Amino acid sequence: MSANPGSPDHLGPSFPPNVRGMRYVSDPEQAADSTLPAPMPRARRNPGNVPAVCAQCRIPLHIAFFFDGTGNNRDADQPLHQDSNVARLFRAHPLDDEAAGVFSFYLPGIGTYFREIGDPGNTRTGLAMGAWGDERLKWAMRQLDLTLSKYPVRNIEEVRVSLFGFSRGAALARAFARRLAARTTRSNQGWEWDGPKVPFRLYFMGLFDTVASVGMPATASTALSLRVATTRLSLERGLRARGDDAISGPLGLAFGEPGADPTPGNPDGHMDWASNLRIPDLAELCVHMVAAHEQRNSFPLDSVRERQSYPRNCEEILYPGMHSNLGGGYLPGFQARSKGRAEMLSNIPLLEMHRRALQAQVPLEAVGKFHDTSLEASFQIAPEPLGHWRHYMARAGNGGRSLGKGVLAHMRLYFAWRFQRIARLQRAEVPSIDRVRNESEIRARERDYARRKAAAEREMNALRDSPERVAAHEAAEQAERAYHRAMQRSARFGDPRGELARARSENEAAQAAKAAADDPYLRAQARWAGIPGGSVDNMLVYDSQLMRDAKMIRDRVQQGWTKLRPHYAGLVQAYEDEFIHGRGLRDEEIIAFFDNYVHDSLAGFASDVTLPSDPRCIYVGGDFEAEYARIDTRGSEERAA
Repeated sequence: MSANPGSPDHLGPSFPPNVRGMRYVSDPEQAADSTLPAPMPRARRNPGNVPAVCAQCRIPLHIAFFFDGTGNNRDADQPLHQDSNVARLFRAHPLDDEAAGVFSFYLPGIGTYFREIGDPGNTRTGLAMGAWGDERLKWAMRQLDLTLSKYPVRNIEEVRVSLFGFSRGAALARAFARRLAARTTRSNQGWEWDGPKVPFRLYFMGLFDTVASVGMPATASTALSLRVATTRLSLERGLRARGDDAISGPLGLAFGEPGADPTPGNPDGHMDWASNLRIPDLAELCVHMVAAHEQRNSFPLDSVRERQSYPRNCEEILYPGMHSNLGGGYLPGFQARSKGRAEMLSNIPLLEMHRRALQAQVPLEAVGKFHDTSLEASFQIAPEPLGHWRHYMARAGNGGRSLGKGVLAHMRLYFAWRFQRIARLQRAEVPSIDRVRNESEIRARERDYARRKAAAEREMNALRDSPERVAAHEAAEQAERAYHRAMQRSARFGDPRGELARARSENEAAQAAKAAADDPYLRAQARWAGIPGGSVDNMLVYDSQLMRDAKMIRDRVQQGWTKLRPHYAGLVQAYEDEFIHGRGLRDEEIIAFFDNYVHDSLAGFASDVTLPSDPRCIYVGGDFEAEYARIDTRGSEERAA
């Protein structure tokens, strides 16, 4: 696919609405112009005694759904200022107002507590395999149906739905869009809902770095991927074993026709509710923001591209940083990066998504006019990180190329930074002041996280073992047994006295009381799960493995091995520039950009055996993996890594 830029390659406004495909990144300040539509008046919750709509009035209904990312939960994250961009956009939405026809629904991320659907959160199947996703989709559809049922058909001018999502939440938003499409019919006048026959529009989708990984994930095809790195030693052993593997190790991946795949095999993470994530024609505009530096095998990207081209209603924008540098969710100061709320790299894509949503007429509140005034600091970007970001983007290039070529360009700079940092540490026989200060700061923060986590665990355990919760669980078990006995008796002897109905009612009440007793404990568990662990030791392990991978590949190149794949060619070039030719990265602004604002997602995760030399897996329609880096001469697909 050849990019259709339609605009010079510079930092500036996004393309006109009629141009689709790969897009330029907008500068946060240049993009804040006066061309945006005036925001809707701030909505208030409609008092119960006021009629929602007069009998003769016809109004459009604005209904927004916000699907948070895996492990992201607004209730747990917001007090620590580590709520995601999706959660912040939800907070920027007006309060529900029946009279104005404005509604919004927030869905906690997969793997976190969601009381309304019975998801306790922090389950292995949720975090690793995307369980409870279908229940979230069904809950969202129920909210839509219930909202529409509040209005007589004669009062509905049209239904306008917008969807936002991050990570698996973006996958949920895409799956939900397809379910919406299945319930609409197209006519000459547009789309019509199949419940109450009213005009229906899915007018905006705002997605951050879609990851599916539902069912058997792509990492399951790597033989060693089930080894969980619980200690530094197990991480080292797992990476070393993967690095020595003839198929999935660097030598098995680095040479051959362009198209390295660190997760070969049948598992692809597109099972169950994620089996089809294509953006439907029903969607008028889908803006998908992609993380350029993410590598983790467990976070394969689902691009909105379909094989060679983009659908007419889709735009894809490549941003520097890791998965959560794009979608948000990092605690300020984690890994000694972005120490203030206005220094978070994720604020830049947040501001752009907010702008694009306003441009599409989503009734978000304007910056400076939020009903939740505590939100203002989360929609700011400080001058220093913005300056470094601008300098980096000018060096990395911005737009005018395909997704694959863009990723390769960003990764070349990332590898150059990784190697210069390793060399900087190696050259200091006596650790430098900066190194000591940085490492001691990270360790001090990690000790603080450990204290917080221990305190949260004590609170969680106390709530788990509270007499009220224990009693509620015992009563629920007794009521459930009584209900089953009543069902058995009714099946055998009938139920002339209405015993079954009474037992059912008592069981429902007992289960509701159990859920209420569980709620404080599960909220505490969500807070405990949201506190980050250590990563500084993992950083050293990945540095060592990256050096080993690069040397191994370069040695084979020196021995005459040919067909080095583009991703690995960039890796070897960065290694040679730093350690052989002495002309590695010396641009202080780019070094500062990575040092201070781009997190090490591998070290923070360390739960699979992704090699630090791996390319990211990118799906471009179903289970088809993009082989990015150049156009295949046969016109089949862009070739990769």
